[in-house]
Amino acid sequence: MIRIGVIRYPDWPIIAAGYGPTDCVAIIDKTRIYSSSLAARDYQVIPGMPVARALALCPTLQLHPINRAREHEQFAVIAEHCTILTPFVQILHPGVLQLTGSQLPQQSNDDSEFWILLFAALADALKAIEPPVSYPDAVTPYLIGVADTVYGALVAAHKSPKNSQLHSVAAGETRRFLHTQAIDMLALLPLVHHGLPAKGELQQLIYDCKEVGVFTCGALLALPRTTVIDRFGTIAQPVLNALSAEVAPTSSAVFIPNQRRFVIEFATALTDLSAVAFAARRTFDKGLAVLHDTGLACYQAGLSIVTENDERSERSWQAREYFTAALLQERLRWQLEGWRAGTNGPAPSAGVTQIIFIIERTVSSRQQPTLLYDATDNARTALLDTAVSRIDGLLGQGAVTQPYRAAGRHPAQWFDTRPWSRKRHITARPLPVFANQLPSPAPATLYPSPRPIEVHAANGTPVVVTGRGIILDAPHMMRFSAQSWDVITAWAGPWLANERWWETEKRRAARFQFVTESGLAYLVAQSNSRWFAEALYD
Repeated sequence: MIRIGVIRYPDWPIIAAGYGPTDCVAIIDKTRIYSSSLAARDYQVIPGMPVARALALCPTLQLHPINRAREHEQFAVIAEHCTILTPFVQILHPGVLQLTGSQLPQQSNDDSEFWILLFAALADALKAIEPPVSYPDAVTPYLIGVADTVYGALVAAHKSPKNSQLHSVAAGETRRFLHTQAIDMLALLPLVHHGLPAKGELQQLIYDCKEVGVFTCGALLALPRTTVIDRFGTIAQPVLNALSAEVAPTSSAVFIPNQRRFVIEFATALTDLSAVAFAARRTFDKGLAVLHDTGLACYQAGLSIVTENDERSERSWQAREYFTAALLQERLRWQLEGWRAGTNGPAPSAGVTQIIFIIERTVSSRQQPTLLYDATDNARTALLDTAVSRIDGLLGQGAVTQPYRAAGRHPAQWFDTRPWSRKRHITARPLPVFANQLPSPAPATLYPSPRPIEVHAANGTPVVVTGRGIILDAPHMMRFSAQSWDVITAWAGPWLANERWWETEKRRAARFQFVTESGLAYLVAQSNSRWFAEALYD
């Protein structure tokens, strides 16, 4: 399951200026305190305070003007160190970093290997910035939160216990966690979401909520949305959306350090596939060597091919174990062949001028070199994975699919397909049982579209089923259009279905199983007073 982690440095402007918690320092924005160190806060110097008042409280206070460019530059060093563990690192704001991935631990366990490695990387990052900043062992400059949403992870980081810098919200519990938070937590929203009210308007909204007795985020969401907007104005709309997790996080680009992104440029556009693959070999060797020096190996890589006419082909490739330069050359050739064949969109009209190679996911080279999901894989399945990758390269990513068991009332909904995955042995989970679900076994043949039929009673009149599932006359014979009648020897049903009732074109149907004199068994349905054959039991 994909989880989101947020690392927040509350005093990042102080750290970016090169000062630690014991330095009595404040960053100023015009005539106000923008950020203050831990030592300065001991003198009651807090953000938002006038500079004159701060100097009266602490005469030895050092003042420095705000430097947002330096904050961004220094924070990129922190982000780069975090990519040792996961490449999905995103700078939301100077001092706020997002980590995304399934490898984030589910529990708040400081002793897990992932967190130990992350804490070490963050400590090394503070030593790598200029000038280096040191923190006492008992004090950490950051807070970490993990949840299902970005805002939930940020609030979790803010709520970290005093004896730990880490707080993890259990999977699926993020919304409930947010509902219990004080309304003051809305002040954190601008750090992770765009399109929100200005800081002053947001503070006014928090104040107005408290005035009318709304003290938690859950109490605000419990009110009718139209009532909230009428009472507090349109500024409440994006706030409600963010609390309901209905908007995406900030769209700032994912941070990819130079050690993970390599660009290959050709002065003259190349049209020969072998020439393109040969020219990329040196860069592949260089990128993998840089990664190997850090004790890592690449098992997921992104290849982006750009032509002279600015046409692009982008693919993400996975290796069975880990990539070598030869394997990357092979994947590059497959991608070029599939693109030129035009099987997945228009073919390129010009030669290749640029290739972008991105190391997306890594594994420690000290670990077991295989990344198989089970111990039963052998040479045959290895060849199968290679063949699937080859077909995907020619026909497009996701061209090869595999079936899986799904849930629904109708047999057509019991199975679906998804793109081929190496994780073939998926743990079987009990599927939900729907009301009026058809019993097993499922029919072997599902018609691409329902076939119109006629169903008559013994007296020759059409069979009618009421909205409550009452049959006025028992079905006696059926026929397809322009065919002879077939006598029904046995039948079962009806199974009533009222599906997608919230849509304009809702579907109401009564389904039956018919066995005919000819020895065939059908799944039929009546909908809108018309009969259809949906499947055949054969």
